[in-house]
Amino acid sequence: MRICAAADIHYPRTDHERCVAIAEAMCESEADVLVLAGDLSTGPEKHYHKLLRLFRGFGGPRLLVPGNHDLWSIARRPDTQRRYRRTLRNIAESNGFHYLPGNPFVFRDVGFVGSIGWYDYSLRQVQPPVPGVRVTPLHARRTPHGPELDADFARRDVPWEELTEADYKGQALMWSQDSVWKQLVWNDSLYVAWGDTDPAVAQHLADELARDIQAVEAQVDYWVGVTHCVPFAELAGEPSTDVESAFVRAFLGSAVLGRTFLAHPKCRLVICGHRHRQEVQSVGDIAAANCSVGDGASGPLLLTVGEG
Repeated sequence: MRICAAADIHYPRTDHERCVAIAEAMCESEADVLVLAGDLSTGPEKHYHKLLRLFRGFGGPRLLVPGNHDLWSIARRPDTQRRYRRTLRNIAESNGFHYLPGNPFVFRDVGFVGSIGWYDYSLRQVQPPVPGVRVTPLHARRTPHGPELDADFARRDVPWEELTEADYKGQALMWSQDSVWKQLVWNDSLYVAWGDTDPAVAQHLADELARDIQAVEAQVDYWVGVTHCVPFAELAGEPSTDVESAFVRAFLGSAVLGRTFLAHPKCRLVICGHRHRQEVQSVGDIAAANCSVGDGASGPLLLTVGEG
């Protein structure tokens, strides 16, 4: 089976002409199944409808999972659960896409299961990006006047290697480099509100994915997993020498997501996005493919599974 996949299109931040080119390439790929692995757009629903209509020319099943940017809301109290489970599903289905979270799909004896996944800081970079760098974890929150950053006095100016998973909970960081103070905020902290901690969300979504796998596994010869967040450390990249990139690694995905796939021998392929670096790796008996087009240069991936 041939699968054409892409993630991180980010319309309309990505200009319309490139989006059209991506869609045309996927529609003309002669693949059996088309997959979009999240971060389609951000904000108004009209952007999603305009983007997804570009894929109407594909003759086979069209499947998608959302990404973290798709969850963003500027509402005073974002209802992330509702957006994930209802709003985005309605948008997908109204444009002829099958929304995979909570809704496995079977095509020609091949199963497809999917989730946004999430992150729990288990893929964080423990190695200091810069020798001797010291950082202050911050807690970011949105206010009517803009983002506000709070620090825990007990966790000020700590060596990078002493950062714990709890230090990533606030999703922001401050540090000094070349005598210049810098700050970084992971924007999910401002626009996403699951109502629980990131590790709890990651575990809950992995548990839901496991139930979807169980529901479909007996019906198929093998199945394909689709997530937005990165499920394997092999797709998280080498340790970075850049403080920002090293910090962001904590928000790429979760090991529990990968273990969910590895526990099932019928899983042949896992497709993800989120990290804007397209690559394919072998993880155990699974082919793991990051299909991101977010670097501005890569095109969709054409993957073949279940043959040979």
